[in-house]
Amino acid sequence: KENFVVAARQGLSGQFGWLGDRTIPAQELLLDELIPRAREGLAGAGLDKADIDRYLGLMEERVRCGRTGARWLLLSLANMKGQGTASERLSALSRATISRQTGPEPGHSWDRARLEEAGGWKRHYLRVEQFMTTDLFTVGEDDSVDLVANLMDWQKVRHVPVEDAQHQLRGLVSYRDLLRVLARDKRETDGSPLPVSSIMKKEPITVSPETETIAAIELMRAKGIGCLPVVKDGRLVGVVTERDFMVITRELLYQRLRE
Repeated sequence: KENFVVAARQGLSGQFGWLGDRTIPAQELLLDELIPRAREGLAGAGLDKADIDRYLGLMEERVRCGRTGARWLLLSLANMKGQGTASERLSALSRATISRQTGPEPGHSWDRARLEEAGGWKRHYLRVEQFMTTDLFTVGEDDSVDLVANLMDWQKVRHVPVEDAQHQLRGLVSYRDLLRVLARDKRETDGSPLPVSSIMKKEPITVSPETETIAAIELMRAKGIGCLPVVKDGRLVGVVTERDFMVITRELLYQRLRE
């Protein structure tokens, strides 16, 4: 059982318990013990030597170079770091995997996936769900305004959604709301901190994940707002801000200048 856990967590870099109360590195265990025994067993079962060499030979090559499918995925993602959006990178991985699987090269010899394999930037910005921010920091209505201010400073964000325990959107606090509080130096009469509910925008304008990008842009321009909470089935699932559209602008400008 421990060996299965080690294999799942560490792959070829793991150390495995073996007969004789020994601990053996994965590569040594495979090359010196398991693969040779597999060869003997398959040969004893009457399998063709060419088939044995073909399949176990691939396993040996994979072990020697230390390149598994999972390792290829991680290396490809690292190679695309800082390029495009998460949607583009994941799409590039999927398309690269499919294209390489139809070729003659085994997985451990594949070249790394490239962002260009995603098929162009346009297909990744058609709907809000493709580039919205989903790693959210939220507050509750009874939390203090000071908490929101510190959260904005910590995470370098300008908008913080307000939700209840069921992840239902209750409001939205922007940096402008905080500036108004600071300008008025407003405090509760008893000296206690201001609650978020006293400054948040109630019933903010929202969109769904399936909203077309152009519709979201037009909505933000028409309403003069910098953030759109994304809601599905009444629950907050993401936000789209002006900053997210800067990524699209950057990619568009880059493509046009290249043309």
